[in-house]
Parts: sequence; structure tokens; C-alpha cells
Amino acid sequence: MPAKQSKKSGMKIAASKKSDKAVIVSEDTVRHVAASARLILTEAEVKKFQMDLNNILDAFRDLQKVDVKDIEPSFQPLPIKDVLRDDVLEPCLDHSKAMANTAHKEKGAFKGPRVV
Repeated sequence: MPAKQSKKSGMKIAASKKSDKAVIVSEDTVRHVAASARLILTEAEVKKFQMDLNNILDAFRDLQKVDVKDIEPSFQPLPIKDVLRDDVLEPCLDHSKAMANTAHKEKGAFKGPRVV
């Protein structure tokens, strides 16, 4: 089957079967994306980016071939676990120990700065 050109993106799509579509990034597509991004590329840069983008798409094609039917998706690289300790009932400080380390006390309570 000959390659078709997508009307929206301008990318050429080479298809051998209906279900097997391979996207090939053309030099025109690289120029179009560069113009959209207001970049001026040399011919060498256009060819380099075309090759790089096609290599990236090839890598994704390789990933699509991997059978992952029996593999559970992983959304976090590390397991999520609670890092807080259990809430255990402990005896409170008595009043004199709580007030022992402050110089700012008045009438048996902590004295703070005036708000208004």
C-alpha cells in the first residue's frame, strides 16, 4: 500500500494492513513543526530532527510489541506507604513541666505578643 498523508498533521502514514499503521516523520513535517514553533532550522538540522523523531517513533513501536496483558499497571515508581507513626495514647506533661522552659508566662499560662 502506498503512504498516505494525514490532512491534520501532514505526517505520512505508511500502511501495509489496515491495523498496522507506521507513522513516518517527513522533512516537510519537521519544517512545519519548526515553523509553528517559530524556529529557523538549517537543512542539516531538519534531517537530524527527522532522523531523531523517526528513531523515537521506532522505539515506541518496539514498546507496543511487548505483551503486557498479565502485567498490572504501575503508576508510582516506589510503593506508597504511610510514614506517620501510630497514634498512641501517652501521658501528658504536667503543668509545671510544660511551663518550666519559658520566660514568657503570666497567671499560669503562656504569654504571647499582643495581637491588636
